Amino acid sequence: MNTEKIEFLQSQFPNLVVDKNRLKSFTELKNEYDILLHGVGLRILPSSIIKMIGKDTVDFIHRISTNDLKKIADNKKTTTLFTNEKGRIIDRTTFIKFRDHSLLIGNESEKFKLYRWIDKYIIMEDVKLADITDEYSILEFLGPQAESFLTLFCGKCVDSLDYQSVNEIKMEEISTLALKIKDESGLDRFWIITNSQHFHQLLMLLVDHNSLFQVGFIGEDSYNAYRIEKGIPVAPNELNDNFNPHEANLLGDVSFTKGCYIGQEVIARIDTYDKVQKELKKFIFDEDFAFNGNSIPIMNQKEEIGVVTSMAKSPNLNTVIGLGYIRKKYSEENINSSVRIGGKQIKLTIKDING
Repeated sequence: MNTEKIEFLQSQFPNLVVDKNRLKSFTELKNEYDILLHGVGLRILPSSIIKMIGKDTVDFIHRISTNDLKKIADNKKTTTLFTNEKGRIIDRTTFIKFRDHSLLIGNESEKFKLYRWIDKYIIMEDVKLADITDEYSILEFLGPQAESFLTLFCGKCVDSLDYQSVNEIKMEEISTLALKIKDESGLDRFWIITNSQHFHQLLMLLVDHNSLFQVGFIGEDSYNAYRIEKGIPVAPNELNDNFNPHEANLLGDVSFTKGCYIGQEVIARIDTYDKVQKELKKFIFDEDFAFNGNSIPIMNQKEEIGVVTSMAKSPNLNTVIGLGYIRKKYSEENINSSVRIGGKQIKLTIKDING
């Protein structure tokens, strides 16, 4: 997130905590988490946005990513993964097609890697790329009251949203794009995309209309606890080039019928011969520990059986939880394992990702 946006947010939210351009918290963790569970959480999505122009765009992205884009129509979207030659994840993206251009929305942490990866495969194709991340802002609406809250601004327009379409809507004369998304836990969330020149105006509009609902802005600390509890992987923690779509439980973003793409042979072979080595799992830890964002080995006696990739304190469960990968042969629930932090062994319990 650029400095101008951060400075504006700090002027409006005196308790905002920022670390390395990450919006860690707006208020107390417990308060933000309660909003996510019962109200409307407003999250400023840490994303990258690539604009693509040229008649070969759809065919090109179809050929180098995992999902089938051949028949995508104007004003439609789909999720697709970019994988390397070993079938491992570079980034998870949302591809949006318009009449005269397309947008590729990825993760902020993988912005440069994704751009370079796509650019290096453009040879003779009529495809031009532009990084427009700073030109647009994406607000994510989460929680059980999110859909009702949006009806305050656009009425029945919310009823016309489906999981494939991208609709133009006005929010108090501010032009936006609206997307409806079903996340990995099966819950609905909404994206509102607007030009960054309207960012300040849109935020103040949302703040001024919160009297009927439990509405609040959500920082990354509370969202991290929420998405770990829901079993939702993110880049760069769970989605990176150490893991493949099978292991990350993202096969819904993969077409097994469309033919070749980068990494296709490996991903297809894993599927055909059931060669999945690791599985994404939740963890419950016996005690708290400092987690610096780097993966931590999980040990079973003297054998490394997996890694912890994310950790948070759950206000809902009142315990320390995590996400990570476990070798398949050790992935049964409740197996006795531990992590070593600074010479100390901390026990953990393995839970199914949907449990």
